[in-house]
Amino acid sequence: MARKRDTATAGARALLRQLARRLSGIADPADRLAEIPRIIAEYIVAEVCSIYLVRGGRTLELCANTGLRPEAVGRVRLRTGEGLVGRVAKEGEQIATVDAPNEPGFRYIPEIGEEPLKSFIGVPIRRADRMLGVLVVQNRAARNYPDEDRDALELVALVIAEMVENEQLLRPEPGGGPVVGSGTGASGGVAIGSVVLAQMRTVVSRPIADDPETERRRLREAVDRLRGELSRRFEAWDADAAADRTGVLDVFRKFLGDRGWLRRTESRIEAGLSAEAAVDSVRSEIRARLDSADDEYLRDRFRDLDDLSAQILGALLGREEKGDSAGLPGDAILVARDAGPAALLGDHGSRFRAVVLANGSANAHAAVLARGFDMPMIVQ
Repeated sequence: MARKRDTATAGARALLRQLARRLSGIADPADRLAEIPRIIAEYIVAEVCSIYLVRGGRTLELCANTGLRPEAVGRVRLRTGEGLVGRVAKEGEQIATVDAPNEPGFRYIPEIGEEPLKSFIGVPIRRADRMLGVLVVQNRAARNYPDEDRDALELVALVIAEMVENEQLLRPEPGGGPVVGSGTGASGGVAIGSVVLAQMRTVVSRPIADDPETERRRLREAVDRLRGELSRRFEAWDADAAADRTGVLDVFRKFLGDRGWLRRTESRIEAGLSAEAAVDSVRSEIRARLDSADDEYLRDRFRDLDDLSAQILGALLGREEKGDSAGLPGDAILVARDAGPAALLGDHGSRFRAVVLANGSANAHAAVLARGFDMPMIVQ
């Protein structure tokens, strides 16, 4: 088992190094995207490799390809859930088959010339809770790719996700205007202030790294810094006056010592990702589990893990040295899709007048802290 895992890790690292070497001399983001399918097809010996990106929320557009008709790029579109590519986007899971035409949901697209192709691997391109696209590998023969190639494709999909977001290859969706809504009260009170939208994009500009030992050290140092910060806050509060808050901190400190999370993150570092890209990839897994969990208690625990991953990612990116809260208005009302207690534990947390979450629950640790701070919070 260990030898198999080592082989998969070595294969993934070699492919990531090929990507880093060949993309380093290409300045234009679209040209970089176009080169990726060629690199993948050469490395794992595939006749076709394609990248589909999400357009307008529910449509997948063929944006880069090798092996199919060049004129199909930018013209072929699928709805989420349509065909095998659409299935990957809808389910958020890898699909691999050696008989694609007989796979449930298969759709033949004559304009791209894929009629003789039987083997299919589709990998979701995802970052945190956002589905960004699908990476596809196809072959005429019924070829069953080994686990190391499939694992390598998963890691390459993570790199593509970072590149797509950081280089803004997705077309912006139309926004805006006033929003009026209702929700569930998690912490009572009234607040009037300036809306501050939670940072939705974290820029990981260096997804691939050559020195796993250095990246592992950076990860452990970031975890230690965050652990020290939580300990400092724990000691600053009077335990009798803030039992709820100190209880939440105790849970957080236990999470920071979770060996399972650390092992998963370090395995991605060993495969060739930078520390921040590895943390971001594990965070994406946590978000996917959060979205699929039916039990509200599990969902709240996944929120805590997601929140801690975000804090560690911030530490790796040096966010704490940049004074992330310096630009907040004094009457800030945090509006976010989701938020864990760490958002309220930092120095900027005390500057929020209220919190509004699209998700969350009244029993989550963030809500416990909000009540301890007498901070109004609305969830759901």
